[in-house]
Parts: sequence; C-alpha cells; structure tokens
Amino acid sequence: MADSEVLALFGAGEKSATPLVRARLAEVGLALAEVGLALAEEDVRALDARRRESLASLGRVEQGAGPLPVLAEEFAGSP
Repeated sequence: MADSEVLALFGAGEKSATPLVRARLAEVGLALAEVGLALAEEDVRALDARRRESLASLGRVEQGAGPLPVLAEEFAGSP
C-alpha cells in the first residue's frame, strides 16, 4: 500500500474524506452562532483542507476529529 493510501485511510491524504471533522465543525458552528459568530460551510472546508495539508506535509495521521472542533469550542466559550 502506498504512503498516500495509508494517509488517506486516516484522513491525512489529499483525497481523504473527512466527514467526522466537517460534522463536528458544523456542530461547533451552532455554538458559535449562539455568541454571534459564524462558521460558514466555506470556512469549514477551508479549515479541513488546511488540516489535511498540514498532516500530509508532516507525514502524520490523525484519528478522530482532531483539535479543530475543540479549538473552535474554546473560542466560542471565551469572553
């Protein structure tokens, strides 16, 4: 199996689908809306694309949704 195929299995490759990350960021978008902020679908795609680029460039993999939803939640809850 090629490195790119292994990375794609873990959501790190260029062609990988990351529905879990997108779903979690969409949930966080609702929390952000409650405090008057917006996380548009375009923003979710851009964050997810950058996450995948970073993982691929470092040859790393990530299980689960990773830190993006956690960071967004903390941002939403900050004063």
